[in-house]
Amino acid sequence: MLALVTNPHPQVFAFFDGALCSSENSRALNKNPATTWQWLGVVLRHPRKAVSLLRLGIPSSDGIVKIPEAIFSDETIRPPSALFTKPVKHSPVVDSQTIGFSMSAFGDLMTLQFLQESFVTDFLTTKVGLPAIFNAAYNLTDLQLHDLTLASVDRKTFQSPTFESIRITGTHERITPSMERSQIERSMRRYGRLVWVEVQLDLTLATKVQQLAMPIDSIRTANLIEDLGGVTSLADLRTKLQTRYSPSVVDAMFKALRISTLGDFQERMNLLVQLFFKPAPAFDPADPASSRVFPVTVCVKFQADLNISDALQAAKLCRAVMEKETDFNPSQDGAEIKTPYVIVTVYPSSVVKDNAIPGLTAAQITSSVQTLFTAEGMVANFFAGA
Repeated sequence: MLALVTNPHPQVFAFFDGALCSSENSRALNKNPATTWQWLGVVLRHPRKAVSLLRLGIPSSDGIVKIPEAIFSDETIRPPSALFTKPVKHSPVVDSQTIGFSMSAFGDLMTLQFLQESFVTDFLTTKVGLPAIFNAAYNLTDLQLHDLTLASVDRKTFQSPTFESIRITGTHERITPSMERSQIERSMRRYGRLVWVEVQLDLTLATKVQQLAMPIDSIRTANLIEDLGGVTSLADLRTKLQTRYSPSVVDAMFKALRISTLGDFQERMNLLVQLFFKPAPAFDPADPASSRVFPVTVCVKFQADLNISDALQAAKLCRAVMEKETDFNPSQDGAEIKTPYVIVTVYPSSVVKDNAIPGLTAAQITSSVQTLFTAEGMVANFFAGA
């Protein structure tokens, strides 16, 4: 948050992180001296002009940024004497002089890079890796992946917003003149939180897979007691069943079916059904059935500093809101869909240095961050060009 300290001009509003608030509200929100800004802006409201936004970048090292006189071109708007004077904390690994990038400059650079088709292909196939993208989106249970290639990038969009819908459920009861209860559900679209995706890529991945599911060969049915060679008592039945099944399975069977006598077993569970399967077919890359395509939507978010918690929270919130606003099938061509959106968070590699996180080397930080994001079903990448 930022505040106008002296002589606040009535036409100037503070703008930070997507929130618009008056100078009075800013002062009230700015009592915490630990507040950190990464960029500043000024919004000018004028009766005859549209709202305009001026981005001022990262404040100077002394923490003071003056409002440039040039932005007050209309004589009816006089420049306030206020200064933005709250100190700005900078981590050594995020300082623009150290890494050569401001918070906005890294995002701008990466956005322009994604305009190039060759960069997009290299980013997906080499820097991030198609297996990481595929594994974040799909879970294979009856298939084994043998080959994975990028078939096409079907669509590319920049700065895509998604608004969360607000859903309210409840009940309405009326006692008189007659008892009534109603279930109420309301949905207000685009009333909730807003999340942004810097670059959204709709991909088609081509694969070669092997079917692991074994087809049924034959089915056999028999009288279970006869198949066991006959039984004389409940204890004899339990002993013979345990030669085929583990004791825990036999105990669970008796408990679930409430078997306490041999007669109970004969009434409730005296039919044996055996399924015999054929071996799974061998993998044949020339077989057309082994070729399958899977759509994947990759959502790229840029994180200019090594703030792992904020980046992870932003990525998970973005995925949660987008999944909530999307209807999708739980499976695709034999594969379980984990998520329709694969979130890839991109850091500049220059933020990773020895002891950037105390006690960890640069290699340990990189590996740990990537492992953390993978465990959460997402991908982290450190871009070496920044």
